[in-house]
Amino acid sequence: SSRCGLLRAVVYNCLARFEQHLVTQKFYCKEQILTMLTLLKQSIKKSNLKLAPVVALFLSKLVDLFTHPESKMYRTITRFLLKQPYIDLVHIPLFGELFHSSSTEYKYERGWILNLLKHGIKDSIDYTLCTKAYVFKTLMTFYNCSLCDDSTKVCYFRFCL
Repeated sequence: SSRCGLLRAVVYNCLARFEQHLVTQKFYCKEQILTMLTLLKQSIKKSNLKLAPVVALFLSKLVDLFTHPESKMYRTITRFLLKQPYIDLVHIPLFGELFHSSSTEYKYERGWILNLLKHGIKDSIDYTLCTKAYVFKTLMTFYNCSLCDDSTKVCYFRFCL
């Protein structure tokens, strides 16, 4: 998500080399990481594309989740990767699914996506993505909803600050 084109080119090169190296290795989350890298490659339409910081953070959190299969988010993330042949880089990944989740872990999932937004929104590109996805309108509307519990309101305030 760097503004420096040269740095982005170096990082893309490192990712390509990492992928080549990963193919020959043996460890338990190798397939998930390879799948994510393949989907990322299939999603990038333009050479040296600048990823939105919130999307880059999402991808880094995916790798972390792959190493923790006991996580509450593991199944959700794995399903997300298998759902389509690319990662939509012009929307906030999984925002709608996690924020409006009907699973028994809905509070955790909602907190996870709000935490991602809190730490990931860094650039005007992020604000554009959030506006396209109606993130701000959704959050403002939900705050006054009877379904919004105190822990979600706290996450919301932390996100706004």
